[in-house]
Amino acid sequence: MMPSLAGSGTGDSSPVLRTASLSISDHTDIDALRLDYGINLETVSYLRRVMAASPFARASYDLGSDGMLRAAFSAGTRPAQLISKDGQIDGVDYNADLAALALLPRVSRRDRHMRMERLKAFELGWERSSGSRKFSANVYREEIADAAFTLSGAQGPALWTDLLPDLDSRSFVFNAGDLYRTGFEGAFTQSLGENIDITAAAGRGGALVSSGQDAGSSRASDIRSTLHQEQRSWATLRASAKIPTLNTKLVTSYGWTDFRALLPVHYSLTEKTYQDMGWNAYIRQPLPIFGGLPGRLEISAEILNLLAQGYLPIQANGRRSILTNSPRALRGGLSIIF
Repeated sequence: MMPSLAGSGTGDSSPVLRTASLSISDHTDIDALRLDYGINLETVSYLRRVMAASPFARASYDLGSDGMLRAAFSAGTRPAQLISKDGQIDGVDYNADLAALALLPRVSRRDRHMRMERLKAFELGWERSSGSRKFSANVYREEIADAAFTLSGAQGPALWTDLLPDLDSRSFVFNAGDLYRTGFEGAFTQSLGENIDITAAAGRGGALVSSGQDAGSSRASDIRSTLHQEQRSWATLRASAKIPTLNTKLVTSYGWTDFRALLPVHYSLTEKTYQDMGWNAYIRQPLPIFGGLPGRLEISAEILNLLAQGYLPIQANGRRSILTNSPRALRGGLSIIF
């Protein structure tokens, strides 16, 4: 596979974030069994260099009319090769590198040292199609080390030595510690003709909840002590459409959960990821290329969590901030695909 390189900075003397990755993947078919496997080698440089090797594997067994049974495992960073989400990481066969950019390693600071968020996930999933309907379900177990979330507020309640600037906003990245959670989810998709799909999905998983008490100091360890895990339910309704004459892809969704809790997104390894937060919209439009140039152009725009829901309030030394993994955002881009 092709290595990818991304860099970002603030345009001044601030440190520059540089990431590089090399992916190796393959598959093997044995009758009704398909094995997908590989490894991602990644390095992140920001204040200091951190490297990680992230293996992944998935076994898919065709049950015929009873559907498809899948079992998957990953360790390290999330494998873009196994993750699919409408409008974001859909059709990774032609833009796998762009999909990988959407899952860049999250870095944070803990005990004055830079840490890379790492995940160990086990998942069992089932999927069955019947005419214009599709059913899917999965159960999973995740261990997240150095979980990184966005922290916003009046300079943040934590000491500067425990924060990293979020290069995509005026917020910070906070290390919430290690999370161990289990969950399940199910989804039903109804196709309305060839160009419209309606999906209803629901599940339950581990979430971060605040005790509501003041941490009493600006130490990150004290702030983390005010957080604990509880199970929370969620539901998502999503509609996707394609305009054939223009080849335009449109997706909109609304995700509900207990908005007083921070529910990390579970990126499914066995089916499409349906868990969303608040109201979201996405559009992808191919553009013509003139002059006989190779490849194609695509322009995209995305609105994330427009209603700013799912923000977890925390308080330290009388100062209030919010912690989230789904900040309200507007993003757009132009892709050149060869």
